Amino acid sequence: MSEPTPIGVWVWISLWSVLSIGLVGMLAMFAWSFFRKALRFVDDASAISIGFGYDAFDEPPLARPPLAVLQSRAQIRFREAARSARRDELRVRRHTERINRARRITRVNATTVDWPAEWYR
Repeated sequence: MSEPTPIGVWVWISLWSVLSIGLVGMLAMFAWSFFRKALRFVDDASAISIGFGYDAFDEPPLARPPLAVLQSRAQIRFREAARSARRDELRVRRHTERINRARRITRVNATTVDWPAEWYR
């Protein structure tokens, strides 16, 4: 048997170059796929939030309150009571919106539904 000939340096360089280019291409393909899925998820999430009637832009952003150390107790109590009342009002509003949506999708008015004609034979 004859002695095997060693592979040249340029063969190794070309082999690893092809493998590296293939790896970069595969990672780019996965990144593009992940980017498209992320965009689709954001679109679906926004559609769902609109479907539930939630829109983050309905309310103005809250102003940053002044430091509590520099205010009197009455001012702090008033501010916290107003914050609590606002949170309670938002909670009640969200609850009524959920209840109204649940009633709307669970109750069907049979007089307004266009039933298939095949059901009346």
